[in-house]
Amino acid sequence: VRGLLEYKIDDKRNWFVRKKTEFLGYFTINECWLLALGAYFFFVLGLLIALIRKQKPVFGRMGALALCLVIFCSLPLLLKFGDVGLGRQGVVTETQAEVRYGPSTSDRIAFRLVEGLEVSINDQKQDWYRIELTDGRRGWVSQSQVSTL
Repeated sequence: VRGLLEYKIDDKRNWFVRKKTEFLGYFTINECWLLALGAYFFFVLGLLIALIRKQKPVFGRMGALALCLVIFCSLPLLLKFGDVGLGRQGVVTETQAEVRYGPSTSDRIAFRLVEGLEVSINDQKQDWYRIELTDGRRGWVSQSQVSTL
């Protein structure tokens, strides 16, 4: 579908942010939660076993390794949560959507979008969404022209 779009938006973010977004796109937020909670479960299980054996639970190689595993497995969750927390994703559903400088039909038109483009929804006022494109352009679009994902 993306290949059929007539209107392309250049992604002006740096390469690291683009690759991070691409990598995190392979996982859902629920899968990231599952990975982090699984690592935390094994960490707590290791602590309980060490307590039962009357060993020092946190200090030592295994405790440090388990803590590193929890941090490593929680990193995708934190990155994904940061991306999701910035705004919801949406897609333009009208043939041509008018993006305005303010949340009103009396505001000037900033630019136009075509059907099928993905946008990031950062704010909402009454029947309007404040959107942002990957090239940094921002504006307000009517809720009837954008569907949230």
